[in-house]
Amino acid sequence: MHTPFPTTSTLQPNQKQAGCKIRVPRPNETASLPCPSPITVDHAVKITHIALSAVIFLLGLTGNALVIRIVATKPDMRNAPNVLLAGLACGDLLFVLLCVPITAYNLYTVPTAWIFGPAVCKLLPFLQQTSLGVTVLSLMALSADRYTAVVSSTMSRLSQSWRGLGVRLALIWSLAVLAAVPAAVTHTTRRVRWHHGYITVCGMDQESPFARTYQRTRVWLRFALYFCLPLAVTAVHYSLMAKHMMRNTRGMDDRMSKRRRAARVVLCIVALFALCWLPYHLTNILRITLPCSVLQNICTFSALQGGIHFGLALGSFNSCVNPIALYILSRKYKIYMDALLFCCCSQGGDELLDPRRGSIWTSRHRPSCDVTSMSVAARLLRRQEAFANESTRSSGLEMGSQAGDSSERNSSVVAD
Repeated sequence: MHTPFPTTSTLQPNQKQAGCKIRVPRPNETASLPCPSPITVDHAVKITHIALSAVIFLLGLTGNALVIRIVATKPDMRNAPNVLLAGLACGDLLFVLLCVPITAYNLYTVPTAWIFGPAVCKLLPFLQQTSLGVTVLSLMALSADRYTAVVSSTMSRLSQSWRGLGVRLALIWSLAVLAAVPAAVTHTTRRVRWHHGYITVCGMDQESPFARTYQRTRVWLRFALYFCLPLAVTAVHYSLMAKHMMRNTRGMDDRMSKRRRAARVVLCIVALFALCWLPYHLTNILRITLPCSVLQNICTFSALQGGIHFGLALGSFNSCVNPIALYILSRKYKIYMDALLFCCCSQGGDELLDPRRGSIWTSRHRPSCDVTSMSVAARLLRRQEAFANESTRSSGLEMGSQAGDSSERNSSVVAD
């Protein structure tokens, strides 16, 4: 939780720099500063963070709910990558519903006291850490799934079983919950002096030896486990995947082309994760590594405080950006999202799949929300692809066989 800035704040970036005192200028002293005051920067960034929280809440609630509903209700979308994406959406939805509103309210009411009690004080960082853990583990599982789909057809068919998917989802959520337990244990409410009285704030337990140890190491642990590890796992899988495709270019058929497109979708989601969370980790590393003499420079301190708020806001934005990426990159998700979002239920008219629009439209050019028409989206797409492949074969180009079992076709549905 963010605590208000007193006149003199004590930063303890690490054990070596304990006791580094940074004097925040009073309001009547800010005119002579060469840069904006830390209080001015803090207030401006907090207002921006609150405004972004409203956008994140609306986009995250709508987008993640749509992804979960599509995977849960559409039989042609129930496969390994889409189920993992639905699990990722569940973690993001949990964060959007519970963490974003409470964090925005707390930022708005600072410097008033924490009103939610000690239970919510422990629950909020626990849910934030759990959501981040689900995201990280789901990305690693998705990269591994795409690797097996491209490299080994046998392993890909085994990974499509419901038992295997259930085990992976249970493992993802169990590990994420266990990794978030220290965040709940180390947070508590405490009374701090504010002006001429005391207020209750939510933060790290300063009296617990375990909490003090966790506070000194959590920045590096989060950076290593929640940022570097998923990027390293994804880099290894995609490097091996690229090496395999370079060695087997002659055997590439249409199914393998779909799997490559699905792999690109997953790679885009991982790249968005890295872009959203990189500023947060960089600002926290700077906060604990910069020497006290640098932190005591008021301009450096102001920039660092603004960077910390910006990193938190951008990291929260990652909870709503994945459905947007799926809408842009996947034709299947675009079709179903269009049908659910712009549902007009026109009376009469034939349903057609307009290839220029990439969605189902009636003869009156309005999207249909009829469940039956939505369920045939996959068949319409397959007919278009079969017609395109037949035209290509008739022109004399060599194409791979279009035969394959349902598990092989479903392994690449996220790319359609």
